[in-house]
Amino acid sequence: MKLKHIAFLSLILCLYGCKTVEVKAEQLATIRDGANVAGFQTCGWVIQFDNEFSSIVVPVDLDPAFQQDGLKVEVILTNSTQLATCRRDSPPMVEVVFIREIESN
Repeated sequence: MKLKHIAFLSLILCLYGCKTVEVKAEQLATIRDGANVAGFQTCGWVIQFDNEFSSIVVPVDLDPAFQQDGLKVEVILTNSTQLATCRRDSPPMVEVVFIREIESN
């Protein structure tokens, strides 16, 4: 009987204590060469969201196939524990979970 209680308690603790990964919804974005983006000149490749905020994030690693300035993509990103040391404010970098090029019309 004690084994059941321990297993149940372990499950409850894991559900509340295990780290969850925040995955954002698929978003439209543009790949940019950071050398051409104010404040991101030393960041390498960055991702700029195609929304009203035009937020820019620094990916941990961007597949070389997508390293094209001005490339329109759909992406799903998640937060990373690494900081973008290329910026003075050192925002968190992002992990690319999914990326695909958008067909140009």
